[in-house]
Amino acid sequence: MEKNIELYNLYIRKLSSWPYNTRPGNETFVKKLMSHSTDFVKLDIFEQTTVLLQIQGILGRMKQADLKHL
Repeated sequence: MEKNIELYNLYIRKLSSWPYNTRPGNETFVKKLMSHSTDFVKLDIFEQTTVLLQIQGILGRMKQADLKHL
């Protein structure tokens, strides 16, 4: 689970920097991730993995991520 938390924080840093920070709506998305970081830690391993895969999709050009677990 520690590695998942590290990856979550890495994704936040990546999305906060160029070129991801120039995407429309990205600022709101990053703020949501940051404000829900404690919720992420409380998730079980499977829910964390689901959230991480959704965030990974955003890095790969998906337009939306399903963050219902947060």
